[in-house]
Amino acid sequence: MSIRRVPADRPGDAEMLASLQGLYPVRSGDVIELLPRGRVMDLIDERRRTGEGDVDTLIKVLEFDGEAVFRKGYSQMSSCKLSLRTSTIFMLLRTLTESGESRNEVLRRVLAPVVEGGLDQTVDSVDESRFNLLRFSLDNWKGLRRSMGEIIEPGDERCTDDVSGLTHRICLASEDLPPELRKTSRYFLKNLFRMNNLHGENEFYHLPEVLEDYWEVISPDQGTFDVRMTPSRKELTVGLFHTVRGFGMNRTENEDYYNLLEFLASERRDPRIHGCRVALHGPTFEDEQYLQEALSVETMLVEDPVLEGALAGRPRPLSPEGVEVFRSLLRRMSGIRAEVQFPVNLDDPDHGLEDFSVLGFDLDYDPDADRFLLDGTVVSPSTLQDVVLVIGSKLLALSRRVYSNPAAFPEPDVAMLEEKVNALMSRAEGEELTEGLAREIVAKITVLDYYESLARYSFSLGERLLAYLEEEHIVTMPIPRVLLALLNEMLEGTSADDRLRATLSLGDGG
Repeated sequence: MSIRRVPADRPGDAEMLASLQGLYPVRSGDVIELLPRGRVMDLIDERRRTGEGDVDTLIKVLEFDGEAVFRKGYSQMSSCKLSLRTSTIFMLLRTLTESGESRNEVLRRVLAPVVEGGLDQTVDSVDESRFNLLRFSLDNWKGLRRSMGEIIEPGDERCTDDVSGLTHRICLASEDLPPELRKTSRYFLKNLFRMNNLHGENEFYHLPEVLEDYWEVISPDQGTFDVRMTPSRKELTVGLFHTVRGFGMNRTENEDYYNLLEFLASERRDPRIHGCRVALHGPTFEDEQYLQEALSVETMLVEDPVLEGALAGRPRPLSPEGVEVFRSLLRRMSGIRAEVQFPVNLDDPDHGLEDFSVLGFDLDYDPDADRFLLDGTVVSPSTLQDVVLVIGSKLLALSRRVYSNPAAFPEPDVAMLEEKVNALMSRAEGEELTEGLAREIVAKITVLDYYESLARYSFSLGERLLAYLEEEHIVTMPIPRVLLALLNEMLEGTSADDRLRATLSLGDGG
């Protein structure tokens, strides 16, 4: 048998297969036919006689140097791209953990018989010397001609003794996220920040309008989707957002500049918003002096609770006079350089830059149902709402951890809270709006906004996580170019994913 037709979207394979068989690649519609020289000559004569078709193209085909193509393809390494489902990758990584093999070793073991099938199909149309070279290349690729300690192709690193953490990772930056996920991520983090500005009975550490006005300036660059799947641990983690934002401001006479500077300096002097850490520096030496003076206003020295024998500054609530001095010093600065972190674990010595930005789930795969289970919940389009509830409970638990008093985290009946807010709004319209009533309304709306953002973000995350667990991913594998042409030909119209799954399901790779 021989290979005589190749899809037109694989011209490189067509040239390689033509060179193997001493044929010439001729484009014909949506295929490339591999023809002997005599047949190409006949086509040229026929087109000259009838005047139909492009003669020059066929004449150019006769310039095809099969020997040169074969020599180049035989010595050239290429990258084979396989489209694998997430569940197949889950099975593959689990197999690697159990066997200690590398990913490429398993893929070669599965696909080598496919290449051998291509060799068998061309045995009668390839001369003996080239066939022997192909067989040598295949054996070498399979590892039969390597010593145990020899390094394999680039990118095919063998597993070390510690293979328990083999992980599949997909990380989407903010600009690559679906628009709704990016929007709901920002909305959720903003409302989590606002919740942490709330304390006691309808009290706020900072004026709510300050956070509303300047959130877009200070907010961390959140909105990522960083998934890491570790089958050996039956674990899946999702990174939600980055937690750090650095920026600089030069002094202007706009009051917004001074209001924002005062907010940042107040949080730096006496941190109030739990899970938030502000670092400030003056652009110049003189600015830094003004800043340090402002931060030390009405601060008393006490014994450091961590470093024995050392002194630490403990800020007191600013008196009206202290506020004036504080603001006066800040207004002398030519600008500010700031870094805002949120949410971070301030109890962690390294401030836990990622601790509060990652959700963790138990993940298992049921091959019989062909479904993942997330914290025991089946993941499928029909169970999306159940998955959303699982994610929502994780986000709520994370929010409690970030909150200054987890036990007191507001968890109201949202419907009843909405009714209460409406009643308060009606009351405010019918009588004089007092400061206490206004604070109560804003505090309750803050809680409502948080739960709305929680619901929207949970749904967006659920949709994206479902897509990740259902979609296919490109996995690459190094292979000699000449063997890649045979592999592609034998896989045409079939699924490498199905073949790999069938082999992995056997458990012995046989």
